[in-house]
Amino acid sequence: MVSLMDYSKMYVEINLPEKNISEVTTGQEVMITNYTLTEDTLTGRVAQLSPIISDETRTFAGKLEIDNPELKLRPGMFVKANIITAQKDSAIVIPKDVIMTGSRGKYVFIVGRNSAANDRRITTGIANQDEIEVTDGLSQNDRLIIKGFETLRDNSKVKVIL
Repeated sequence: MVSLMDYSKMYVEINLPEKNISEVTTGQEVMITNYTLTEDTLTGRVAQLSPIISDETRTFAGKLEIDNPELKLRPGMFVKANIITAQKDSAIVIPKDVIMTGSRGKYVFIVGRNSAANDRRITTGIANQDEIEVTDGLSQNDRLIIKGFETLRDNSKVKVIL
C-alpha cells in the first residue's frame, strides 16, 4: 500500500491565550519560523478559531494554514507562530530592554548636548517580543543609549562609541 501526501499547504494547530481572543480573527497574516531553520520564515493565515475557551488552560484553539511551497515544514515539527495583530508604517521602534520604569513612568536615555545622558519620558504603542513603538518622547534623530544605561542618571557624562 502507498500513502501520498501533499506538503505544499500545511495546517498548524495552536492554542492562544484567552486575553488575545479579541485581537485574533480568521484571515489574519501569520509568520511561521521553524526552530531548526530560523532564517527561513514562511507565511500563512489564520484559518479557523474556536469560540470555546478551555477551563483547564484558559486558552482557545486555532488552526493556521501555511504556504509551504519548498517543503521546509514536515508533519510533527515544532514551529513558532507570530500572528500579526497590528502594524504601522514609519514608526520609531526601539528595543524593549532599554526602557526604564520609574515613578514618572517609562523613560530612556539619549545622548544630549555636551555628551551628557538625558532621560526622556516616552509613551509606547504596539510591540512584538523584542521591540516596541515609541509614540511620544523620541524624535527620529535622537541618539538612544543602548549599553550601560542601567546605572545612568540624568546629565551623566557619556562617551559615544560607534
